[in-house]
Amino acid sequence: MAAPPFAPLPASQRLTITGLGGLADGIARLPTGEVVLVAGGVPGDEATVRFSSRSKGILRADLETLHQPSAERAQPACSAFGQCGGCDLQHVTLEAQRRHKLSWLQRALGRDAPVARLAGDVQPQGHRRRARLHLRRVGRGMGLGLLQARSDQLAFVKNCLALDPQLEALRRQVPPLLAQAIDTGELMAVVGRQGVIAALSGRPTRELDLQLAQQLTAERLAKDWGLAGLTVHIGRFEDAWGLSEVDLPEVDGPLAVGVDARGFCQASAEANRQIRLVLAEQLASLGPFDRVQEWYAGSGNLTGLLLQTAPRIRAIESDLGACDRLQRSLDAAGASQQVEVVCSPVEQALSLPRGRELWLLDPGRIGARDLAEQAGAAPPAAMLYVSCALDTLGRDLAVLRQAGMRVADAVLIDAFPWTVHSEAVVTLVHDANPRIAESVQG
Repeated sequence: MAAPPFAPLPASQRLTITGLGGLADGIARLPTGEVVLVAGGVPGDEATVRFSSRSKGILRADLETLHQPSAERAQPACSAFGQCGGCDLQHVTLEAQRRHKLSWLQRALGRDAPVARLAGDVQPQGHRRRARLHLRRVGRGMGLGLLQARSDQLAFVKNCLALDPQLEALRRQVPPLLAQAIDTGELMAVVGRQGVIAALSGRPTRELDLQLAQQLTAERLAKDWGLAGLTVHIGRFEDAWGLSEVDLPEVDGPLAVGVDARGFCQASAEANRQIRLVLAEQLASLGPFDRVQEWYAGSGNLTGLLLQTAPRIRAIESDLGACDRLQRSLDAAGASQQVEVVCSPVEQALSLPRGRELWLLDPGRIGARDLAEQAGAAPPAAMLYVSCALDTLGRDLAVLRQAGMRVADAVLIDAFPWTVHSEAVVTLVHDANPRIAESVQG
């Protein structure tokens, strides 16, 4: 029986870590059945843990003494592990990381689902081509980098192994002028086919005067940083220079996919290539449709894959800039008559299926509750669900199963190695469409 919330905390206890939680904590249980989340614990560890808190029937603890390390335990590759808020699973072998992520996906799929499979490996070194870097005071100067775990202060990272080398080179240098101009700020940057572009924003210092502001040109800062384009927004000062968007190099047509520094794109080019490959295989097995509705279309990262699937495509996206980039790409490819771009929040653009219809959705971490509920009222023939959050995926799949949709295939892409995060591509078919179900199974 679990202890009441007001019960005194035990001091420490020897435990066996038996699981890995979605926030990178090891999971153990006391003889009473109480769950213990152990920071830094790895399944298989025999350790004495020091208890720190109890909340909602769950104890939290830290490793005090590691008596027998797990076979899944690895030496973190980065000296800042545990301080930096970035890579939270470097103490677990890559093989074990992927195995745990597959188990989390399997749990999200629910009962009677096929066994989830793993796409090709994404190597962790240098995989992140998109980053949000923070500017903070360091002594009398200014540092640019990643934040400490649960802190607003910079982590001391000698060499970030996860960043693309071009972003790592950017992280290591701060134009001296910025130390005079801003107190805090951030730099969002992305690596594309044409180079690196970034967006700088910050809170100005009290000493920022007109003369200094006039020196903060985007061109000057971009050349100091070696950027292909930069936008600057510091207080009331705004400026822009160079490219405002770059193309994703792993997308080989028929549509070019452009992104800006603040817009969304997959953080790893290799992971995005694998996602697109899995989707292309699934689209080929599902066969043609009368219409496709693509939800959360973005700048068209997945839209080009659909052009051979249906004569009519409806691409829904709420971001005005992404809609504009998608429309321009469609115009350039001569596909604007086939694809209707709907710039609208999903909940305002819901449309019932017409004929044999496929839905492709790639939502953010909050998932796609509105679409799942809409499908509950009128299911499409098939769905391809691309998810970056297995908890909300599981919630939405539960609704879709109630609507008669069945998981036919599920693939995990380890898009964020060294972290608890991943991507998944789940194929669902409606029981009223046996031909589609048979084609996927075949």
